[in-house]
Amino acid sequence: MLKFHPKTAKTIFFTLTIIFVVFLSELIYFSKTKPSYFSQQATLYYLKKSQYFSQKNNLSKALKYFEKATQVKINNQKKLYPNLIPKYIVNISLPNNSAELNQVYLNYLNSLDIKQLYKNYSPNLAKEFFNLGLINYQHNQSSNTILQLWQTAIYLAPQWSNFHTELANYYFYLNQNNNAKEKLEYCLKFEYPKKYCQNFIKNNLNKNIKEKMGFTKANFKNEIFQ
Repeated sequence: MLKFHPKTAKTIFFTLTIIFVVFLSELIYFSKTKPSYFSQQATLYYLKKSQYFSQKNNLSKALKYFEKATQVKINNQKKLYPNLIPKYIVNISLPNNSAELNQVYLNYLNSLDIKQLYKNYSPNLAKEFFNLGLINYQHNQSSNTILQLWQTAIYLAPQWSNFHTELANYYFYLNQNNNAKEKLEYCLKFEYPKKYCQNFIKNNLNKNIKEKMGFTKANFKNEIFQ
């Protein structure tokens, strides 16, 4: 067993302490200045797990990890918009008594290009939630499920007008005009979608003109911020 002179031992201990403190400070600095790296890697991990379980036909676990990936991204958005995005728990309802829709979900999750979904500030994951809402609408699932999916899309990409107006239009379709107006007023708090939401209030809500579900989807490829 090695033995050190007391002065040598103190010097080694002091040196190791300094190295540890420097390493710890660098780690803390990196975690504070590079939060996007950690959140992106966590999102990517959860998306890979979701796709793995979708390939194994385990929809419950596939959705569980899809929720986790989404939660990371919404928490990141909440940091960007602390006064606009509330505390929100992502919850994706399992299809209601529909083996066909279960398989549609599995196929959909398995087909996702996760390399396009995990990056912070990208609206691509929000688009997938919007698409899932449309799928549920086409399969006559509950309105609560659709509303929940589209609300999640908004919190993932609040600067995109499409998600605000689609959710408002669906409330409008359900004859819940007060809720539709409330969602549009929330949209007005964001810079980029504000004008488009104002137009929807003027040209649709005030004139009682409803749009077909998915009416803005054609703009998805072209819109940056509408």
